[in-house]
Amino acid sequence: MISNKTRRRVTILRLIIVIGILLLTTTCQKSPENHSATNESSPSPAATSTEEAKQTTGSTSDVNVSGTLQESRHNRDNIVPRIFNVLTSETNQAKVTFEVNKSTDRFKINEIHGTILNMVEQVLDRFPIKTAEKPDFLVLEKDGSGKLLEQPQFYGKLTLIPYGAIENGQLLEIVVKALAYESEPWVAYGLAGILSGVQVEVDLGLIQDTDKLFLTGISYEEEYVSDDDLAASKALAGAFMRYILADYGEVVLMELIENSSSLDVYDALKAWSGETNAYFDLHPGVLYSTYSYSDAPGYFVRVNDGNSNFYFRMDLPATSPLKNPRTIYAFLDRFHRAIEKVSKFALDNQIDVIDSGFHVYTNSTDYTFRSGMVEGMKIQFGQDGWRIGLEHEVIHAMLGTRGVGTNEKWLREGLTSLLADKVIFGPEIYEMAGYTESSYYNILRDVKNNVVDDSYFRLSGTFDFYKNAVGYYTKFASLEEENGELNYDVYVDSAAYAWLVYCDEGQISPETAIIPTISLHRVSLIYEVYASYVNFLIEQKGIPIADLVYYYQTEMPKELTEYTSEWLEYIRGNWEG
Repeated sequence: MISNKTRRRVTILRLIIVIGILLLTTTCQKSPENHSATNESSPSPAATSTEEAKQTTGSTSDVNVSGTLQESRHNRDNIVPRIFNVLTSETNQAKVTFEVNKSTDRFKINEIHGTILNMVEQVLDRFPIKTAEKPDFLVLEKDGSGKLLEQPQFYGKLTLIPYGAIENGQLLEIVVKALAYESEPWVAYGLAGILSGVQVEVDLGLIQDTDKLFLTGISYEEEYVSDDDLAASKALAGAFMRYILADYGEVVLMELIENSSSLDVYDALKAWSGETNAYFDLHPGVLYSTYSYSDAPGYFVRVNDGNSNFYFRMDLPATSPLKNPRTIYAFLDRFHRAIEKVSKFALDNQIDVIDSGFHVYTNSTDYTFRSGMVEGMKIQFGQDGWRIGLEHEVIHAMLGTRGVGTNEKWLREGLTSLLADKVIFGPEIYEMAGYTESSYYNILRDVKNNVVDDSYFRLSGTFDFYKNAVGYYTKFASLEEENGELNYDVYVDSAAYAWLVYCDEGQISPETAIIPTISLHRVSLIYEVYASYVNFLIEQKGIPIADLVYYYQTEMPKELTEYTSEWLEYIRGNWEG
């Protein structure tokens, strides 16, 4: 949505839009608003409109839809953080605002203003859409960052319209989608297809595609589909909506538009097309009522699941794993599975967690050297760090903090690692990510067999650290089979042993891991070292996980660090024994 790429206009789609505009505007019985041009050197006197018409958002009588353009200023906001002069009108059907400057053609604005109001009226006369808030149109030359606005942007009730889109035949589609902003994208585009009056031959076989997932919300996001696929998605939507109108009636269609329908959309899709889709078989709700979509400043699209917001973009499009509808929905499915599993664990252990209200950001190059980061209700994932770190960061976010919260990194990261890699989840994280070769087990195995060297790791010296860990691990567990089963207890203790060697060589107190006196953020396997101590507290000292979670969320008792010497002796004793 925010991309600056210029969309190739598919000839037949352009014809549809142009004809749609002609159909709507020529059916209007009123003349265009007659405004006189304004002297641009004068202090911008307001243009006026006196046209009267009916309200169509409910009753279609006794309501004035005329709007008078008034001078005003747009102040900075989250969507358009610029200050500029505007002309604004508000009717009972919509609010329309125009960015103006010294070179603005005021006569042209009057024409556009009349066209938009007439089109809104004609759409609502045919389909009296009811929304929670009045649609708000903002016609701009530049976007929020000051760059030329090339494509419309949709922010719930607010729609940003480029001046250029009005001239190239996009207005009908934009107006319909803006009026139906509470609808699924395919519903809005399907409605535009009906109003255009032109039917296009469609390839129903496209419904089978499990990568592009035609008719899902992401299939209408130009950054994630080709121009041809975008046109195909819109054509499918128009044909499907005509089928629903003919076979189910206008009441059902209006319920779809207003997002209040009980229709089994996937069943209707199969009945109409005779086609199925392997992903829809498992997730039929993705076609209706599961997600809503809008623009978001700095991101291609924001997806809302009714509980949390997810923000998607591709900082590095060539390498981004989240590159098409299938991968984005796979990410969302995995996130929801993580929420469900952590919630069940919390319920079973009488632990209080947060399960909604998150803002999840993906594909940020700000997190090149980490999987992600949690700050309050904000979860940020790196370009592909989420592949193996999603569950870890979800646990952090769901545990949150209560009261003061612990500042002890060993407890925060050690407990979270233990929950993610052993207690709640496990090796399946790597299978879901498609990174089985990067599992803890396989990395240990590759180090053992000298398949990798120090250049494989981000931190210098990591290979030697792993070598020491491998020596400990193979004393108690096997690394013979590729993709074998990891003994997690032995694994974290092997990291603790490698830490002991590291400290001996660097003349560092090993208790620094738990009672820090130096920075440890560049120490290899340090989270596993933390997890080893947490696991020791659980398995050897009998401290319940629920208690450790409570300490994580509130304050940690000082005595919890008094077992460090005993833990280190336990590791040494295992090795020497």
